[in-house]
Amino acid sequence: MLFGIFAGLTYFSRIALLPLLSFVFPKREVILYAPEGEYREIENWIKNHRESNINIKEIVKDETEITKYKEKGLPVILSTVTGSWERLFKLLLSFKDKSPVLLYTPLLSGIEEVDYWPYVNEVPLIPFRWSRDGRGYKIMKRIIDILGALIAIIIFSPLMVIAIILIKLTSKGPALFSQERHSNHNKKFKMLKFRSMFTTNDHRAHRDFVKNFINGSNCDKKIYKMTDDPRITPVGNILRKTSIDEFPQFFNVLKGDLSLVGPRPPIEYEIKEYLDWQELRLSVTQGLTGMWQIFGRSQLPFDKSCFLDIYYAENQSLWMDLHLLALTLPTIVFGKGAY
Repeated sequence: MLFGIFAGLTYFSRIALLPLLSFVFPKREVILYAPEGEYREIENWIKNHRESNINIKEIVKDETEITKYKEKGLPVILSTVTGSWERLFKLLLSFKDKSPVLLYTPLLSGIEEVDYWPYVNEVPLIPFRWSRDGRGYKIMKRIIDILGALIAIIIFSPLMVIAIILIKLTSKGPALFSQERHSNHNKKFKMLKFRSMFTTNDHRAHRDFVKNFINGSNCDKKIYKMTDDPRITPVGNILRKTSIDEFPQFFNVLKGDLSLVGPRPPIEYEIKEYLDWQELRLSVTQGLTGMWQIFGRSQLPFDKSCFLDIYYAENQSLWMDLHLLALTLPTIVFGKGAY
């Protein structure tokens, strides 16, 4: 109920409150930085949307010229058409701890309906506040993790008992499965799950699939999990569809290995396929749910899914965490993108 109220307030503020405030407060002056010289689309959008409350002070195309604005800490709109993710993050991270940034690039087309972002011709205009290192936020996040995990364990304990019984009755092997995963700065830990697979499986097929997916060989499928996986038991298929197989991870949250909100923790053979910029998703404690699960849910190519994780890592806030938690339940209930 509480999480639903937070989601409703976020929707109201985006639809009604922000446009109203734009008439009360003075416009924010920003620098439009277009290193490839492409800025007309974003310039026209700002002129035609008064509710954005933005005024372009100057348009800059030269990298040396933008440096003086970084030193002043002025907000910057970074408009780039680069086809290289490495180049994009080199540009973007050069503003970290210096200037807030609004990022606009066609690389991010296809990431739809993110509540925190306005859209320019179906391409998101993405704010980077660089807010991840607040000490007060980290303390509050840990308190919410502990309380949330305890409440979830109490509420879902009957379902977990039923899951254990069904697993033991329908297939050989233990009910619980642990797997080494990586979290904050490659810290290793044992992540718990209810076993959803047969115990006599060859995991090479999954390794090959993950390798191809991360490298873009099967990016047209836009699925981060194998569908119709023959390794999964009939009961395991139900557990996965409902995400009940992940309920034991609330104990990982209590221990501090995971957070309620954060990028999903990868397996070591996944990390070996990462490019340098993709490793940025490992710079925070990994979690049970996050932007990729809510706004992508196994339906985006890896590069765009990875971008969502990095965006969360660099822009965390208590409000965002509560909102993502509020949106997690309907995503699970309706099984969007779950396999």
